[in-house]
Amino acid sequence: MNTISYPQSSPLPRLFALGISFLLIIAISCPVRAQASPSAEISNVSASNGAGGLTVTFDLSVYNLANQTIQIGLWFQDAYGNGILHSGVGQNYRDPNGHLTYQTEELVLYDASAFSGYTIFVPFDQFPADATEVYPFFNIFYNGQLILAYRDENPIYLTRSAPPCESNGCGSADGFNVPDAPFLVWSTSWVLHYLTGETVPIADTFKDACNTHDICYCTAGKSQGDCDTEFLNNLLKSCSSTISGILDPACEVFAYGYYEAVSDLGQNPYYAAQGTPPKGNILSCKASVIDNDELVVYVFMRNEGGASGEYEVKLYSEGGSEVDEEPDTYWTDVRAGGTALFLLTTNWDPLWDIRDVGRSYSVNLNLYGGGTEDTCTGDLNFVGPKAQIISVNAREIGDWLGDDEFEACVTFANIGSAEGEFDVKLYSANGDFIDEEPDGYWQDLQAGYQTEICVGTNGIYESLGDMDGGYTVVVNEELLGEMARASGSTEGGSGAANSCLEDNVDRYGSDYQYFDMDNPDPVICMQACLNDPNCVSFSFVRPGYQVSNARCFLKNADPGAYANNCCISGLRSNCMQGY
Repeated sequence: MNTISYPQSSPLPRLFALGISFLLIIAISCPVRAQASPSAEISNVSASNGAGGLTVTFDLSVYNLANQTIQIGLWFQDAYGNGILHSGVGQNYRDPNGHLTYQTEELVLYDASAFSGYTIFVPFDQFPADATEVYPFFNIFYNGQLILAYRDENPIYLTRSAPPCESNGCGSADGFNVPDAPFLVWSTSWVLHYLTGETVPIADTFKDACNTHDICYCTAGKSQGDCDTEFLNNLLKSCSSTISGILDPACEVFAYGYYEAVSDLGQNPYYAAQGTPPKGNILSCKASVIDNDELVVYVFMRNEGGASGEYEVKLYSEGGSEVDEEPDTYWTDVRAGGTALFLLTTNWDPLWDIRDVGRSYSVNLNLYGGGTEDTCTGDLNFVGPKAQIISVNAREIGDWLGDDEFEACVTFANIGSAEGEFDVKLYSANGDFIDEEPDGYWQDLQAGYQTEICVGTNGIYESLGDMDGGYTVVVNEELLGEMARASGSTEGGSGAANSCLEDNVDRYGSDYQYFDMDNPDPVICMQACLNDPNCVSFSFVRPGYQVSNARCFLKNADPGAYANNCCISGLRSNCMQGY
């Protein structure tokens, strides 16, 4: 074997060793920050046979995907692993991996990553007629990538226990007698029948329509609204087919009366025929801002009952005033196991914007004829305008008379998502009001921007001595009131409101998420940490230190502070001032 040898005096081996050492030092001092891959887990799968379908219930946990959207796919296999759902029936289609799936539903992970008792309803007609033992198979997707494929090995036995559909004409199931044909219509048709020599039939006017309505109420997947509308159409057809044109208007009056009766009083009979009532459950509420100052709340709900239901949602302000209602003039039908997304907003009313709603909101999910079934509330601190004091430059100054005066220049940022109107007030150490700026108006500040406002003594009514050795500055929003405050000594010169933004400090380690920033503003990184309850601390890495752009690291612990001019860091608890 040939070898290469270097002369004793050759510098190459030494240079080679120095190069290896240099690379090792770089590798140790600049470790790669890794982000955990998203994953999911499904447990506690169970199922129950109900009216017209199978309700599958399970617990879901999702990891490393805060504030993201996933897709849940459910399909079924037989004992040999063969897919057994019908293709081309109902909700069936193929998921991104080609599996035949009953349905794929989106779930937004706004405020939670664990969901207990999540349900999906599958009508019996989605299964082959001879299928009696099935195994649920779950697929979880994120951005089109499969992050979980899970088959539960506990068999589900299909009993198809839907109650038989029966009809009894226009009477109710509890024996309340309703004539199949109103007496006026029946008696007039009998007279016409006699006078015309039996060419006009005697009206058994509404019986067929009522029987069809009874069958519709116990048909799986049919909503009450659909059945009632179909009932009215059949009633009007009955009027046209059994009564002469002269009596059509009178017959139609009775037809609409029968329709109004089932619309107003038919909820309980409908639920009884379906087997189990609907049950609305809000899965998530998410608030955001459009047009700088308008609130939008997205409400995602599921009907976890065994029958279709008609739903609406209402948005209320912090003070309990109704802000919006959706839908406006009707109710949204949601089938058993189905989901719906509602959008509530202040944008429809020029008298409302996000600041009028206040610091929080609430949403009611209402079932037609059944009242409020679920509620959700949300905090608007980070969705509306929100002030965060960055620093206070407090100093002694002199006026044109040579008197000792005091001035505090407050730098603050609007770290919310909507523009606001701000001012700053100055108080002495004893709480006496000293100054307010701007005087007579409010300063507009858009989301993501910062400004400086200076307040101080004016040399006429107050001077440095009136500050009693200390000061407090308060940042206020016009409609929302106090948002941040800071205090200090008048003898201490410049001072920071708090230790929120730690310049030339790196908090290395405990990263669970990072993102690159086109706008190299550490306040944006701080705001991302404040918006995420999982965040304990953060580090903003200046452009050029790791990549060409700035980079923000969010951390789920406090790894400690280290001097390093690469970064600006902070603890979430120190930045929560005023919240």
